[in-house]
Amino acid sequence: MSNVVEDVEEVELSLPEVIHKLETAWINELNAPVLLRSEAELVDCVKLEMKAVVDQLRNWHDLNSIIKRVEIERMRYLLCSYLRTRLKKIEDQAFHLYAELEANRLSGHISREEHEFLVSYRESVLKHMDVAIYRHIPPNLRAVGDSFKIATRPNLKRFVFVRVLKTMNEVEIASPAETMRMEIVDLRIGTQHLLPFRSILSGLYDGSIQMITVLDLRCVTVEFLGCGIQSSSSLCWSITGFRYAHSAAIVN
Repeated sequence: MSNVVEDVEEVELSLPEVIHKLETAWINELNAPVLLRSEAELVDCVKLEMKAVVDQLRNWHDLNSIIKRVEIERMRYLLCSYLRTRLKKIEDQAFHLYAELEANRLSGHISREEHEFLVSYRESVLKHMDVAIYRHIPPNLRAVGDSFKIATRPNLKRFVFVRVLKTMNEVEIASPAETMRMEIVDLRIGTQHLLPFRSILSGLYDGSIQMITVLDLRCVTVEFLGCGIQSSSSLCWSITGFRYAHSAAIVN
């Protein structure tokens, strides 16, 4: 099985839809601790849209052209930030991702260009470590174990803010304090939660969940499990088996 993204059936999208999908992918990538599935086709689509808009501009000084240029810069910022975020994760998790690549577990998660960057970056790090460190220490102290054993791995237990786009029933939430304890909850459409990342990964991929930043939150309400408190909350989160209830205004 190939470890790079292959072509799939084409779907026509309008420019606003393309920008919205890119913005969603960007926010998800910024907040996820893991390298998410590559949006290589979306990236190519955005590049083509930007080129098409630039080619249509004739007079760069009229109001219409200025507005379009602002939109192009917005698209370019989203695109560059999205790609930089992914490259930063590849650098931070290079040995872990390479082990996943060797085990053929990165199919669909990495583009051809990112695959080449990962291999090249890992080789550069190993070469630098050999020249700067290993050659200057006694041979009997050089063994540091397999590279994947010292690799930085993503923390799947990390709590993240999410918004529910489609109702998800019977979602298993692991307690961070008691690893064997699981809580079954229903995530209703339109609600926002603070949950362990590993609990919402499948929902993130099928479009049921969207990651959000703290600045997206407005009014926060918390309820305790089993207390019968009915909440009009826009945010609930589960920590060590409790659902804390607290009202607050988050000021940007």
